[in-house]
Amino acid sequence: TGCDVIITKDKGVSRVHAEIVVNTMNMLNSRHLSASVQIRDCSKYGTFVSKNVGLKKKVHELPNKEAALQDGDLVSFGTGSATYKFCHVPLILFNCSSNQVDRSLEKKISSIGQ
Repeated sequence: TGCDVIITKDKGVSRVHAEIVVNTMNMLNSRHLSASVQIRDCSKYGTFVSKNVGLKKKVHELPNKEAALQDGDLVSFGTGSATYKFCHVPLILFNCSSNQVDRSLEKKISSIGQ
């Protein structure tokens, strides 16, 4: 929460146009946590995600008005031509402690970004 992207030059972009949601981190193995990221369209004029240049998916038409975001996806908002590249930079932590402490630490780490 609390990270706004302000787009002032496009009247087709709403004040709350879309939300980027970082889901709870998933344990892949004992040394690696990963989180999935979704974009949710809250707009009138649309939010678009491109996996490749030129192939845009309208998020509003997808189930729950959401789409998964992956590193390198292109995101555009409203009727304008401004396009933004989504960059997912994982936070990797190493821990050398007992299992009981590990579980407590995992809970705290998984709350980052929510």
